[in-house]
Amino acid sequence: MKAGIFLSLIAAFVLVISCGEESTGPSGPGITPSTLSVEFTGDSSKIGEDDTRAVDINSKGSCEVTASWTICGEAAFKSYILYRSESPGISSDPSAATILRVISDVNESEYVDSTVDWTTQYYYALQTTDINDNGVWSNEDSISTPGTAPTASILSADSVVSSVVDLYWSQCPDDDFDSYRLYRSQTPNIQNDTSYAERICTISEAWDTTFTDDGVTPDFTYYYALMTANNKDMFSWSNEITVYIDSTGGVLPDVTGLAIDPASAGRDVVLSWTAMTEIDGYKVWFKAISGADWAEVGDVTTNGFTHTASSAGYYAVTAYKGTSSSAGYSNEVSTMPNQIITTYTIWDNHAPAYEHSGFIFGATSGQTGLAPSTSFNQDIYCYDGGWPQSPCGFYSGDNGPFGNGNHTDMMDAGNVYGYPAGTNWWVTGYIIPGDVIFCGLSNGHYVKVYVQSVPEHPAQPAAHGVVFYYDYQTIEGLYLFTNESN
Repeated sequence: MKAGIFLSLIAAFVLVISCGEESTGPSGPGITPSTLSVEFTGDSSKIGEDDTRAVDINSKGSCEVTASWTICGEAAFKSYILYRSESPGISSDPSAATILRVISDVNESEYVDSTVDWTTQYYYALQTTDINDNGVWSNEDSISTPGTAPTASILSADSVVSSVVDLYWSQCPDDDFDSYRLYRSQTPNIQNDTSYAERICTISEAWDTTFTDDGVTPDFTYYYALMTANNKDMFSWSNEITVYIDSTGGVLPDVTGLAIDPASAGRDVVLSWTAMTEIDGYKVWFKAISGADWAEVGDVTTNGFTHTASSAGYYAVTAYKGTSSSAGYSNEVSTMPNQIITTYTIWDNHAPAYEHSGFIFGATSGQTGLAPSTSFNQDIYCYDGGWPQSPCGFYSGDNGPFGNGNHTDMMDAGNVYGYPAGTNWWVTGYIIPGDVIFCGLSNGHYVKVYVQSVPEHPAQPAAHGVVFYYDYQTIEGLYLFTNESN
């Protein structure tokens, strides 16, 4: 009897201990959180006085942050959701943060965020979700973007009298301006290596924007470039100009200030540049490919020209007087679109509900999402429209049944790939592999979609999707693209 009582006490004691232990099993979904890291990968144009490099005349450098993470190894994976905020603690309140990207490719482990600003602290976190929409959070990483380089000046040469060159440039408007540094060389590309150049002046007043160079010799070609510095030890370069001085002292300086006017639209590229005196006219040059030879497309007497182009490309201008012309081309401008080479997949209405069916076109990257969701304002979505030619196609984002998005007009490229040549814009249409589709977005921009395939869904053979990538024309209203079909 005592033995029975003793055994009962032991059993009760074991039961109490067993019930009091904490669970060691997973409390969240059966997926592993990623490890996230972020780094500044832009170009702050921060350089030393003798360590120089080229900076675009219209740019203060690119401000970009690259986020990278370890990939999820579980089969239950559904998506990565990358968040950004200017305040810490994203996982505790995701609604206060910005969703940068929803990624359904388990092997994609990097995202370039080009929407950040200079001199700002940012926080990033990555949520990994499974097929049941459960999520786990990565660590939160933060970064401070650097300051920006000074505004670059536009450099010009006004006239040459005997062995004197008059130079002038646009004023730097920045409050942190420190100095202008003017370089001269008989070798081009001064900004790449100043060891071949001579610094002919340093000016510490922002309003002082002229200099007379009397150190030149007739029958030689000279190159000039202006470095602008700020008080944060950051620099930017002007355009480089070419001046040839013949034995009589005459010269035609390079044309400066070439720009694409906001009035450009459709196929019409409106160009303007800084007017010059004592010349007969200007020649306008174009090339569709960066490495191609220039072709003349205009000869005008005023400082403006409209080119009706058949594709995107590059422009430059020269001046002429009699048989003399500019020693070099003007600064170059471009209508080339952003080419987004990432492939995206959106699925039709027969696919599992968790699959993304909608798409938003961005200038540097796109975003997939759930078209039925009222919180996702898609530009287009994938749907089975009952076409005999294809199991699915594209619908405009505002067209039913998922009509909560943005209006998008679409057109088949046919055999013309540089611009939408037809008049038959549509809002619903079937898609087949190899299609090239032009899209007019509600924000006034145009994109060119390259369709790679129309695959069956691996888990639902009755469902199909569209795999594609695209080009984005950043000049609002202009619908010029490359002549490429893939």
